[in-house]
Amino acid sequence: MSAVDGSTLKVVDESGFTRTIRTRSSTTYEKDGTAAKASALTVGSFVRAEGVVDPDGTTLDAARVATGHPARPAGAPGGKAGNGPAGGPANGPADAPADGLDAGPGIAPNA
Repeated sequence: MSAVDGSTLKVVDESGFTRTIRTRSSTTYEKDGTAAKASALTVGSFVRAEGVVDPDGTTLDAARVATGHPARPAGAPGGKAGNGPAGGPANGPADAPADGLDAGPGIAPNA
């Protein structure tokens, strides 16, 4: 995330384009897979967002914004209870998608 100004977040996508994420009172936030406040989002953070993309194609009205590492389901590879397959990585890849809404530094529209 490159900037935070009130209810507006600026991110730079993988192609180098600046995108805008607008939040509102109904937007939910997560940090490391648990509920958080908007203040958990800081410049330099990697964020994932979902919502509705405006017709301009560069602005997302966010329903949900997440940062940090997503929670893994118990029993899944790298999950809290499963802790990965025998001989495999204990925590799984750090860049694994979270529920299909991992947009990298960009924007993921609702399907």
